Amino acid sequence: QSTWGLDLLAMEIVISPAFSPGLALVGGALIGTSAVILMGVNGKIFGISSIAAGVLPDNQMADKDWRLAFLAGIVGASSVLVNVFPAGFSPAPGSITMIALGALLVGFGSRLGAGCTSGHGVSGLSRLSRRSFAAVGTFFTSAYLTTVFVRPALDAALAPLSPALPLTVPVPFFSTIVAASAALMLSRALTQPGPSSWAMRMAGFCAGATAASGLVLSGMSNPNKVLTFFNFFPGATWDPSLALVMIPAIAITMTGYRLIPKLMDKPVAGHKFDWPTATEITSNLVLGSALFGVGWSLSGGCPGPILVGVASGLSSSLVAFGFLMLGKYIYENLRPMLGPS
Repeated sequence: QSTWGLDLLAMEIVISPAFSPGLALVGGALIGTSAVILMGVNGKIFGISSIAAGVLPDNQMADKDWRLAFLAGIVGASSVLVNVFPAGFSPAPGSITMIALGALLVGFGSRLGAGCTSGHGVSGLSRLSRRSFAAVGTFFTSAYLTTVFVRPALDAALAPLSPALPLTVPVPFFSTIVAASAALMLSRALTQPGPSSWAMRMAGFCAGATAASGLVLSGMSNPNKVLTFFNFFPGATWDPSLALVMIPAIAITMTGYRLIPKLMDKPVAGHKFDWPTATEITSNLVLGSALFGVGWSLSGGCPGPILVGVASGLSSSLVAFGFLMLGKYIYENLRPMLGPS
């Protein structure tokens, strides 16, 4: 047991022995670097939820090419990292049914709320966006309340409904398949017709690989580590890694976002800087962020870590990925009725 302890507000919270501040800071720095690459080279905002949604068939975004390359970078890097840094991966705690429900809410909520921990938490806070402050406050609050008050009872209720699945596919075999899939994705991204230049597509790939490396090294791809961050109550074991990841990620992104427009008139490879223009805090933004926070707690992951976890071959990760994309697909089909976020 860790000898570190905190008598914070007389709650006697103990720091988790799994807390690795150095890796959390390095991982956060890599995530911030990924955001700067996307803006400096492509002129695009770093937001994994919207990037992933942009490749869905029903999404009307024209620039699917660099987005697909970004996802190829995430998947390709993860297929390597799962073999060299397996500590960054673990099965999500809880029943498969609860994980599936959580991932569905993550996919739907992050689209309804126009962002997740990367889009709002890193890029939005770095721009001092009022919308992102509202979204981040909402989904952190709903994730905390769900973890403390809802998750244990819901897991017990859903456990009898959960199918028995094998824990994992053999990692070397499955990661090879994932790596081959990433290569095919990158090949498709580089060769398909589209508005993005070859440089933009390669920048997307590098940004995706950098973000995946940051998520794995920092432990954010490990659902247990993420959920332990929300164990902030009397007598709990707490892991503050998530906070340490956000500090350098936001600091580097904020610095990059302020310097890039001063140093160049347009991105290195893109046509213009696509800065978000929305300012209104809408009901959809708040509702979507709340649903995302609930799903984040139930599944143990947000869009980036769920995508990274696919390379592990863990059944919980594969189920989470499938329901994450299903949630995004449902949103895209309901989007005309839901109105703007």
